[in-house]
Formats: sequence, C-alpha cells, structure tokens
Amino acid sequence: MTGPNGVNPPLVSVPLSNAQIARELGISGQTIGVWKREGCPTSSVGAALEWARDNRPHFGKRQAASQEEIPRPLPVVLPPDESVYDVVARLRENERAIAGEVASWLNLSAKLAEDRGKTGGKEALELDRKISVIGHRVAVLRKEQRAAVQALLDGESAIIKLEKARGALITLDGAKELVSSAVLPIIIAIRRMPETGENEREKSRLLALSEALLATAREACREFVQGKLAAAGVSAG
Repeated sequence: MTGPNGVNPPLVSVPLSNAQIARELGISGQTIGVWKREGCPTSSVGAALEWARDNRPHFGKRQAASQEEIPRPLPVVLPPDESVYDVVARLRENERAIAGEVASWLNLSAKLAEDRGKTGGKEALELDRKISVIGHRVAVLRKEQRAAVQALLDGESAIIKLEKARGALITLDGAKELVSSAVLPIIIAIRRMPETGENEREKSRLLALSEALLATAREACREFVQGKLAAAGVSAG
C-alpha cells in the first residue's frame, strides 16, 4: 500500500506471542515468559533463538544421561560377619545422615528467601529458581527419609523378634509372674524376720538386718533398670 506522495510507510515489527515463539523453538510458553523477563527479544523467532544460544548454553543440546557422565563406582565390600545389629546401626546412621541433609537444605532455603526479600529483578528471579530447586530436592529427600525410617523400624522389629525367639526377651506378663513367684516371697520373708526374735533386743537387730537387705535389693533393682534403659538409649528421667 502506497502512502501520500507515493512513499511506502515504514514496516512496524509486531512482537510475536509466547505461544508462537515456543512452538517454533520447541519449548513451553511459560519458559518464554521467563526469558522475556530476562531480556529475550520477541520481535522474531530468529532474535529469540540467537538470544537463547547466547544466554542459555545448554539450549538445543541433548543432555547426556547421568550414567554416561559418571561411571558407576565399584561396590564397597562389607564385613562378612556383619550381624543384624550392625545392619540396624547402619540403617540408623543412614536415616540420621538424610535428616541432617534435609536440615542443611532447609537452612539454605531460608537464607535465600531472606536475601530474596532484599533484592529484585534478575537476581530475584535467580533466587526464586534456586529456592524452587531446593524445594524439589527436599521433597525427594523427605521421601528417602520416610523409606529409611521404615527400614529402620522394620530392622528393630526383626531384632526384637529374634531376641524373643532366642529367649533373651520376656513379656511384661512373664516378668510380673517371675516377680510374683520368686521375688515377692523372699521380700515377705525378709520383712517378717523381726517377728522371729525371742526378745526386743534380737527383734531390733533383725529389723535393722531386714531393712539393710531390702535396701540392697532396691538398689540392685534400680541399677538393673538404669542399665536396661541406657542400653535402649532411653533416659531414666
């Protein structure tokens, strides 16, 4: 179309839509939106492609599979005489290591979020990206932690069943029956010792002796309980 005085009007460059550029480059419209905020031109597909090649070093390149980038390491040979207790201890250390990694990522995310509130522009977008990556990493670690906790609980349950089968453990009802049938009669006999004295002097001596024996029994029981609690990693409180 010819304008006044036979002069053609200048052509106006109309920016392409995100969908148009995304379709030509084989990426998502959301990605184009992020690129535009970082300075990607949208006047043409060629301009957008040139910007992507200059600012996105991995754009258009096939990413090698992880197994191609990093050779699989040789497995570590574990001790042949490793017991079920050693396995559970290893599971416990694994769970603690995952929990520590989760805590470290969360601390870093909190620090980045604090920095994000103090900045803007491209730097803020980059911090948002890092926080998003950390969130995904934490979600994966949480899943690993749940699996590690379940494996640990299964291992400890197996140990309890094994020790019970070997006779190393007794039930609470069994312990009560043992106390009722063996220990209580002895305690009752010790308490009645002063009654066998022929005179007050002998009764006083037997009373002191019975109290000493009962005190020794109480101390032995206390030490036994504390030892069992310590072995189980529980405080006596």
